[in-house]
Amino acid sequence: MTQARADRAKAEISGFTIQLIDVDLADGVSPSFAFLSQSQHAYYSLVRDGIIDADEIYGHGSVGRNDAGAVLSSSVGGDALSSTVDATVGGTSFLASSDWSARFHLSPATAVIFRALTRVDAVLGLGGEALSQAGMSGDLVDVGVPGSSGGFYSWLVGNGAAPPSASEGLLYGELRSGSGSAGADGYLSMYTSARVVTSAVASPVPEPGSAAMLLAGLAVVAGLALRRRLDGPRKGGLRQQGRRAKRLRLQAPGLAAALALAAGGAAAQSSASVSLTPWRYTLTDLAPLDGIAPSITLAPPAGSPAYQSIAWHGRPLVEGADWEGETDDTGAPLYWERGGNTSAAWSLPAGIEAAVYSEGTPVLAYGKREFSFTLSPFTQVSFFQDGHQASSGLLGAPGARARLAVTLNGYPSGAAGWDESELAGDQGERDFTLFAAAASQGASVTGAVVVQATSYVLVPIPEPEQYAMLLAGLALLFGAGRYGRRNATGPAPLSSRA
Repeated sequence: MTQARADRAKAEISGFTIQLIDVDLADGVSPSFAFLSQSQHAYYSLVRDGIIDADEIYGHGSVGRNDAGAVLSSSVGGDALSSTVDATVGGTSFLASSDWSARFHLSPATAVIFRALTRVDAVLGLGGEALSQAGMSGDLVDVGVPGSSGGFYSWLVGNGAAPPSASEGLLYGELRSGSGSAGADGYLSMYTSARVVTSAVASPVPEPGSAAMLLAGLAVVAGLALRRRLDGPRKGGLRQQGRRAKRLRLQAPGLAAALALAAGGAAAQSSASVSLTPWRYTLTDLAPLDGIAPSITLAPPAGSPAYQSIAWHGRPLVEGADWEGETDDTGAPLYWERGGNTSAAWSLPAGIEAAVYSEGTPVLAYGKREFSFTLSPFTQVSFFQDGHQASSGLLGAPGARARLAVTLNGYPSGAAGWDESELAGDQGERDFTLFAAAASQGASVTGAVVVQATSYVLVPIPEPEQYAMLLAGLALLFGAGRYGRRNATGPAPLSSRA
């Protein structure tokens, strides 16, 4: 029976954009992004008295109907998706959905930021259920390449079971390729969904219509599961291979350092350093028509130092011994020297420096810069940190690290409010650029940005127990390698095991 009130659900995505960031200015590679394949799908259905009526289209376009007590529409365009259900009749289930997915290739040492404005609306008039949702997700095929990161899911939900709601927001995600010469392949998808189930007189016994609705739902779920399963093994296999390669790369430096320790090398020496320039940032207006100019206000954090420097020395591998040295919460220059071993650090507005040199003593230098900020609505802030890293020597384990992180406070679930970029310096020398970004939605947000630089030389004192630990560690490394090979080849056939 038609009634004056209505149940409504609507979800829209518009203004999809892609932004590329070059995170290695010295590699001579221009940032690039290319779609390898795309697919689009728009669909609607209604279920009443056990009868399913549906229509769909693959590719750009729209499907819909305006009868049987409802208006349903679903569309996919070049940079927009939408799904709408307006229902004025009880005892019926309505669904409209649209989705878009693509495979892409990203150049090496490149960050890509995906953004799209979204609105969800859900109003419950007849009673029952009204739900709208919009989302965006992405991932890289292989995140085992050093410097790469992937995997995000951003969404917005409107629920008519609660008080009527209409929300505007930002779908936001970032992926980052490593420094490998081939770049990285990835996946990206967006979807909208509007679902309304209008109330009817409850029946204590399941009717055929309920069974039809169950079967239709199971069919949709099974189709989605099959689609993901077809992509999953290839994607998971590549990712697992990337993790194995990463483990081998991480094991190799440790093995080399252990062999150097076993060889003694009393006359050896090692050094490490990190130098950072002042950070820089850019602001992007994500809603140019809202009349709000993008802005950010930076200030020292409350309760913690904005600048800090540390110059330490000691023998941390000797039981009961701690690091010794100086810490300055103003970032003032610190310097320690003894017997040819040095540690120097400072952290000031002009930049950060952390450098160590050792001829037999463990040394560590550290510098930090941290600020709080307030970001205007619908604004993306991108921080960049340029620097230089160098480490060399056979004594102990020299190393140099740099880290840049951005965090938003109290950010809505389903949105990206945290990002981090880190350089774990192997032996050698290089220039680098760290990059981290975050974005606000329809209100101002507060957050923090922090930069850290650490240089160190760890020098153990070889004791009989430590040689035993060394041999045990080597055995674990080789055992892990054998285990990895067995897993890679799979279990032996039953005939060979017999």
